[in-house]
This record gives sequence, structure tokens and C-alpha cells, in this order.
Amino acid sequence: MTKIGLIGTGMLGEAVGLHLLESGHSLTAYNRTKSKTSNLEKNGAIISDTPKNVAESSELVITCVKDADAVEQI
Repeated sequence: MTKIGLIGTGMLGEAVGLHLLESGHSLTAYNRTKSKTSNLEKNGAIISDTPKNVAESSELVITCVKDADAVEQI
């Protein structure tokens, strides 16, 4: 089981996260709008308060964010 981090849980990020959970991976997720992480949390993801915590607890980090401004914020 790979420890995967996911930053950005909008439409694409949520779908990716759910697939990873269904495949048996451990998932730690972060989104600037925390309410968008609720479905992943219900399905077993650990929700982090910061992107840094996601990176520190993961072997691999996937980002699914909207634009360059979002990348700069994380």
C-alpha cells in the first residue's frame, strides 16, 4: 500500500482520490476549501490542514489544482 498525498479535491481530484482509495492506497488529502474533502474523508482519506503535512506524510503527492495562482498558494 502506497501512502499517497492529494492536493486539490475538486471534480478531478475527488475522482482520482476515490479511485486511489478503492485501489487500496492510503490517502492524505488537502483542499483550500475544506468542505470539498468530505466525500473523500467518508471513504477513508485522512484530511490534512496544510499542504506541507500532506507532503510530509506521503511517498507520492498528486496535485489537481485550478491554475497557477492555486499552485503558488500551495
